[in-house]
Amino acid sequence: MEKCVRTVTVDSYDTDFRADIKPHCLQNHLQEMAYLGSAMLGVGFDTLSPMNLFWAILRLHIRIDRMPKWGDEITLSTWHRKQSGPLYTRNFTVTSGSGGMMVRASTVWTIMNIETRGVDRHLALVKESQAIAEDVFDTDCAKINPPSSVNMELKGTHRICYSDIDVNRHANNAMYLSWVFDLFGMDFMSRHRIQDIQVQYAHEIHADDEVSLYTGSDENGIRYVQGRVGGISCFSVRLEFSEV
Repeated sequence: MEKCVRTVTVDSYDTDFRADIKPHCLQNHLQEMAYLGSAMLGVGFDTLSPMNLFWAILRLHIRIDRMPKWGDEITLSTWHRKQSGPLYTRNFTVTSGSGGMMVRASTVWTIMNIETRGVDRHLALVKESQAIAEDVFDTDCAKINPPSSVNMELKGTHRICYSDIDVNRHANNAMYLSWVFDLFGMDFMSRHRIQDIQVQYAHEIHADDEVSLYTGSDENGIRYVQGRVGGISCFSVRLEFSEV
């Protein structure tokens, strides 16, 4: 089985004040690659939609060696790593025009029913022979929750609106990172660069939901963000920054 590969140029509208690609825009590119990669396996959107099924992301880990910049020509590669019960692992790399590693990422997905919003644990739509045994990290994507020792304080809220909603009629997973990074403000972001992002998606978020965003940090400077709707945790994020 071959990897799904695509070369693109980073456009200005995807970048920030440093001309670095914004984290949620980077995730948009990874998400598009996941769509293309699943189609190569014969289980893309056009195949699943008539079956009342869709792909839902559960976990995400992005490690940034060098953030792509405005005007960079980058090559994105993705492949199905493995299936474990109802969980599907998909890996990614982003390399520069010269072939240097820029970003590594791993994700865990499941297939959900559009009407019931439940997981069908007996589906076997991807063949074992379609997996590529190549890892990008030493360990699989882990569940992320703020440690009990971290004091999580309410930092802001976000009401889900038109721009957040995707074809599956819930908040698109890449938009979560947009809300998260906006919490830190220009002063902090001017003095720090993101190095590592881990996300645990727990519950869907829908139009008109108000997401309460809590933040905290541990003794090592690891930042955590948790999004809650009606007191229920919908997602958790772990962030590692370096000082500029």
